[in-house]
Amino acid sequence: AMRQSQINHRARFQRLVHAHREHQIVTDRRIESASATRTLTDPAAFAAAYRAAGWSQGRLAEAVGCHKSTIGHLATGKRSTVYRSLADAIERECGVRPGTLFPAP
Repeated sequence: AMRQSQINHRARFQRLVHAHREHQIVTDRRIESASATRTLTDPAAFAAAYRAAGWSQGRLAEAVGCHKSTIGHLATGKRSTVYRSLADAIERECGVRPGTLFPAP
């Protein structure tokens, strides 16, 4: 039979291993997401594109699954970088060819 101190040590070790795995997963995702970003080249062209497609900032945000302020910040140039998945969705909803607003690096 294991003593209580051995059980506690084993439980603590398992928690440390789990924490390390979680950290590694988060780190891997950060590295992956850094390479999976796109940069908006022309905020005014973006604003013109979503308006031409009939979108308001709020409705476009709902359609692509981001916050309204993200769309506003992209349109004003306050923000330029987004995840590739969001860039793809924005271009699709604006009816422009992929890479038009957010060119691949």
